Amino acid sequence: MAEVALAFFWHQHQPYYPDDLSGDNPMPWVRLHGVKDYYGMALHLEEVPEMRCTINLVPSLLVQLQAYTERGASDRPLDVSRIGAKDLGESDCLYLLDHFFMANPQHMIGPYPRYLELFQRRAPGRNTAQEALRRFKEQDYRDLQVWFNLAWIHPLAVARDAELRNLVKKGRLFSEDDKNLVLDKHLEILKAVIPLHKKLADSGQVELTTTPFFHPIVPLLLDKKLAKEAMPEVKLPRHSGGYPEDAAVHVRRAIEQHASLFGSPPWGMWPAEGSVCQAMIPLLAQHGIRWIATDEEILGQSTQGFVSRDDKGHVRNPELLYQPYLVKDGAHELNIVFRDHALSDMIGFHYQRSPGAEAADDFVRHLANIRKAVNHKLPVLVSVILDGENCWEHYAEGGVTFLRALYERCTKTPEIRPVPLGEYLEPAAGFITTSPSGLAMTRTTPPGTPCTGRGNTFAAAPSRSTSLRNAFSGPGRKFTLPRVVTGSGGMATIIPAPRIRCLIICFASTCKMSICWWGTRRRRSWAGPSAAAARRPFTPCRAVSWK
Repeated sequence: MAEVALAFFWHQHQPYYPDDLSGDNPMPWVRLHGVKDYYGMALHLEEVPEMRCTINLVPSLLVQLQAYTERGASDRPLDVSRIGAKDLGESDCLYLLDHFFMANPQHMIGPYPRYLELFQRRAPGRNTAQEALRRFKEQDYRDLQVWFNLAWIHPLAVARDAELRNLVKKGRLFSEDDKNLVLDKHLEILKAVIPLHKKLADSGQVELTTTPFFHPIVPLLLDKKLAKEAMPEVKLPRHSGGYPEDAAVHVRRAIEQHASLFGSPPWGMWPAEGSVCQAMIPLLAQHGIRWIATDEEILGQSTQGFVSRDDKGHVRNPELLYQPYLVKDGAHELNIVFRDHALSDMIGFHYQRSPGAEAADDFVRHLANIRKAVNHKLPVLVSVILDGENCWEHYAEGGVTFLRALYERCTKTPEIRPVPLGEYLEPAAGFITTSPSGLAMTRTTPPGTPCTGRGNTFAAAPSRSTSLRNAFSGPGRKFTLPRVVTGSGGMATIIPAPRIRCLIICFASTCKMSICWWGTRRRRSWAGPSAAAARRPFTPCRAVSWK
């Protein structure tokens, strides 16, 4: 019986949040996930040199990390954190009360008595910030500034830093110097994220991959009519053609950035949201990409359900899922692997409810069952692919106990061999299966995944104004020329070139939906601002720069 080649593929990504014209950045998620998950996930791998995996670093994330570390970028919560507690105005205090409990109450607030005390005093869901205002004094606000930023630092980073450990032990009555220390540690950690990933890649422990620059749904950029193949009833925009030149720019600039930061171009790519189509094969192959990955349901559609799951969740014909494929379009070809959707979701959504060691044992049992079910002489490739940052705040201790146990079991179980995908695929070329004729790779988002709603939004949602709809849908867009569009009431509006670039990226990228969806999801998770605030219309006009 063959071994299990276990391919963890962590997808590290953020949409592009800043407005490069005004300099404003309302969202802290690049910084907060940077000091927590992007740094912490790399530290976990550094702890276990035998563990091998692949990490996807999206360019729109990397360029924002560089903005913090090289160009002094900030975000609104960081700006308010820097204000001395005695100098806070009422609007600042309301902002703190509305936004500085954006953390998992059970695992990121509850373990710290002072932070929990402030959370209970705020009483989110029962009181508005205005109603809670009178219950907070100067020291309370300073402690809140410290704890919000301290709680987001990864537990492994805190454990390695004596100054941070002392602040956790102190717990309350923080000084301005204490607060500045935490903020300085944020910058120090952010500066280490990219070099640490390069170190892991240079050692051969990790393969680094990329995604088209601003996380676009490439099939929809190539041809919006492809949405019909995924969702036959979908209503398309007035202009249903594509913008293939945009897709090429996203791919080319992603590869250029990756080579600049890490010393060589990437072999692999995770298409945004796992969205794939036949026309992507030449585009990616021409830019040097050798392999891509997507979801098992794409393979299910490609085989007319021959690869699928029964009502108990067992894979039908598992030998076809747990192997790599070769897909071709004319003279161009790519390797492609399909993730185990259920096993990936176990880490993303379910193991957080179990003790770490028990969850790790359950994962290894699943691998053993897959190995028995496939039962052939070739290695059984199990691809576990999921977001690498979003689930850990729902785990006790930030997932430290689980990941340590998981990596230990995966490296010490004789039948399991952790592999970077690109390294596995190169020598495996002799037994990669050629894709079945007419491989159905045109599904923009496979049904049943968390992405389904977002894929539908990109394909068909009406714009919030006629001007935006025309700008998004027009067939003659250019990067450098101003554009005249017709607004409501027949009034002509000239949109300057930077705004056109903004509209191109908003249309092409999951940024358009993610900024709205992530922001409201975070807010509602702790019942902070009012329902009216959560329903506030999303404005996609964020001017951005490629630089």
